Amino acid sequence: MILITREPVSRMISGFSFKYFQLIQRREKFVFKPEMLPEMDHYFINVSSGKVHERKEQRMSTYYTGMEHYLKIFPLNQILVLESNEFKDNPVKVLQRVEKFLDIKPVITDDFFTYVDEKGFYCLNRDQIYCYGSDRGRKLMKNLKPETMKILRDYFKPINTKFFDQIGKDFDW
Repeated sequence: MILITREPVSRMISGFSFKYFQLIQRREKFVFKPEMLPEMDHYFINVSSGKVHERKEQRMSTYYTGMEHYLKIFPLNQILVLESNEFKDNPVKVLQRVEKFLDIKPVITDDFFTYVDEKGFYCLNRDQIYCYGSDRGRKLMKNLKPETMKILRDYFKPINTKFFDQIGKDFDW
């Protein structure tokens, strides 16, 4: 099994934005704009109490709980845990780790990806360059207020620590 993780607060924002992007796209025949998103701070936390709301995005970003279930079925040595920023920084190295983990014939080489300065990230290089749009979808996201970010990061900190202990490695979250 391969588990790809992402810093939980960023994962929540991305999930929230994607959900609303899909809803608006289904109902309307116009281009989605970030200002169409509802206020995220109130969505994620109760502003008066400072408590984090139990929502799908929050549950999906709590890797410890999911990993508990996986570990009932699979031993940890059968689960490769990756962090999404690893792909951004060095996709070849990550995919080579996947090949090794799966014990398959290595085919990924340095020429599979090319860093494109105009985009600011790596793109697939097979006969031609295949790439995301220039913003990789991030224009859809809104920013949370700093106090909301702090509440969410404080909320996830002990959960992340348990997850890191569970998998025997630490990510810079």
